[in-house]
Amino acid sequence: EEYVDIVQPGHGQLLRGTIIEARSDGVLVDLGLKSEGLIPLSDLERAGKRLREYTAGDDIEVLVTVQGHGAKNPILSVYQARQHQAWLDAEALMSSGEIFTGTVESSNRGGIIISYQGIPGFVPASHVTGVTRGLSEVERNHVIEQTVGQEISVRVIEVDRERHRLVFSQRAAQRATREKKAEELLADLHEGQVLSGTVSSVR
Repeated sequence: EEYVDIVQPGHGQLLRGTIIEARSDGVLVDLGLKSEGLIPLSDLERAGKRLREYTAGDDIEVLVTVQGHGAKNPILSVYQARQHQAWLDAEALMSSGEIFTGTVESSNRGGIIISYQGIPGFVPASHVTGVTRGLSEVERNHVIEQTVGQEISVRVIEVDRERHRLVFSQRAAQRATREKKAEELLADLHEGQVLSGTVSSVR
């Protein structure tokens, strides 16, 4: 009766469990609720993982994709658990204003794509450094295409998990970097200090 009355983990619930064993059909996990969950082999492959990477006794974070009923084990996912954490990290990154550096994976007419912990992030063309209003469409596309394969710094400006929308800005990151350098310079300056500089304009 106690076993039957135990509350089964619900769909979409994020849990921490202990690996019982890695077997041919996936990884069996002790959820601490008198219930064992199974991470299917297909989910491991989607996450880019292999069975031999999992050892009995190790802790693991999983997300419940199918609630267990009766003798059926709940179905778990390490891939979705990782995605869930990635969205939380993206939200924290936006709140803190910290800069993220990543490699541009692809481009299209609208902008460029950079992945953040497996989540594709979009940098609109208007937020790409070097894309100015005076450029023709051909020149604009050329600037965008040239960024593919490059490592650039960006700042998160929008996170919408429900719409799977993650938006970055390279311009905002550069502006933040300039402001930080200016603050550091002003903090170090003092009266009577002798410095070397470069003439920027003559008026």
